[in-house]
Amino acid sequence: ELQIRDLQLRADNDNPEHLRYRLAITQGKNISEPITGEVIITLQNTEGEGEQAKTIDLNTTEHPLNLRHVQIIEGIFNMAELPEPEQITVSLRQKDKVLVSRTFNWQTDMPAGQ
Repeated sequence: ELQIRDLQLRADNDNPEHLRYRLAITQGKNISEPITGEVIITLQNTEGEGEQAKTIDLNTTEHPLNLRHVQIIEGIFNMAELPEPEQITVSLRQKDKVLVSRTFNWQTDMPAGQ
């Protein structure tokens, strides 16, 4: 099964305005061709309340997807340019189809001390 397994966030030791991320994607099937496409990481906030609430994207980062068994993706968010997000959504897209998507709560998954 294709899974967005783990997302780790940690402060950058060299620059306090940067936040490093490490994403693990796995799939357990025995396949002959790798799964290809894009990995889309989006920082999001909610604007408004109740029925008027809508999700706004603060920052979107794309990485190539080329997965046989495990793929690790690492990168940096520049938090100086962004308001603090409420959640992070990770989607795996192949052509125009989203294969799997997972949302992480920023407050729960944010590293201690930030």
